[in-house]
Amino acid sequence: MLGAVGAAVTAGLAGCAGVTEGDREETDVEYTVSEDVDRLSLDVGDADVTVERWNGTDVQIEATKYAIGQTELSEVSITREVVGSALTVGVERTDSIQFGTVGGGAETLDVRVPSGVQVDEISADDGEITVGDLPGNLELSVDDADVSLAGPDTVHGELGDGSLDVGTPATVGDVTGDDAEIDLAIADTDGDAEVDIDDGEITARLASELDATVVVETDATVDGLDTLDSVETSSETSLTGRVGDGGDELRIVGDDAVVEFESV
Repeated sequence: MLGAVGAAVTAGLAGCAGVTEGDREETDVEYTVSEDVDRLSLDVGDADVTVERWNGTDVQIEATKYAIGQTELSEVSITREVVGSALTVGVERTDSIQFGTVGGGAETLDVRVPSGVQVDEISADDGEITVGDLPGNLELSVDDADVSLAGPDTVHGELGDGSLDVGTPATVGDVTGDDAEIDLAIADTDGDAEVDIDDGEITARLASELDATVVVETDATVDGLDTLDSVETSSETSLTGRVGDGGDELRIVGDDAVVEFESV
């Protein structure tokens, strides 16, 4: 596969023309996965993605795929691989052109899954990813994507400069990012957990059932400390507090990241 999925690449002859609207083709495609699956993983490049539950028994996939320049639409695929009961949906480009303008991927990808399917993994570059009220022990690996989750059981993962919004209380593990915006509803921690970004914002919305020792390290402001049950030690750049009965450590680290605590 030449270049990143979803990217346009100009290589080879000097003076090649850039991509114009006429160099781009797109088409809508639909697929049905009839095998019995109970887990879903996504590897989606730059696509805007939605995942929702529906009342059917199959997995329904609708996508808009595109090709740029000398890449043909037939060389861009929405892949569906089932291993055991696990389905992986991905985007793949198979052109072998060595010069000129090439590129392609999925612009949108909509997946509807039956009741009982959980989301295991999401890998993405850019785009907006929205997952409805679906369970799962979710591992994220995204670059600049904006991810919104409604019902995961646990969340771990890595962000670049994107965002993560976990709307319902979940168990949180290690989450890292660069200039990210992270908003987590936290019911529990997966052992000791660390939320660590460079710049940006971290909002920790704490559920009433949470028991944790909270440690914050940042050079920026920390708001909502009255949400904690106690603040035991504090300095200009760090503090230690407690929620509920204490317990496993929830460590929030940001170089210049603003941190805010709220109640769910």
